[in-house]
Amino acid sequence: MEKLLKFGLVGIFNTLITIISYFILVRLGVNYLIANLLSY
Repeated sequence: MEKLLKFGLVGIFNTLITIISYFILVRLGVNYLIANLLSY
């Protein structure tokens, strides 16, 4: 059960980092397709 919880937390943090970096890049004027590539 502990491994499942850690796996879930890593997935959540990874998703948050991706979304936040995408949002920042788009707000800085980077094309949304390039921002998507870079944030991944």
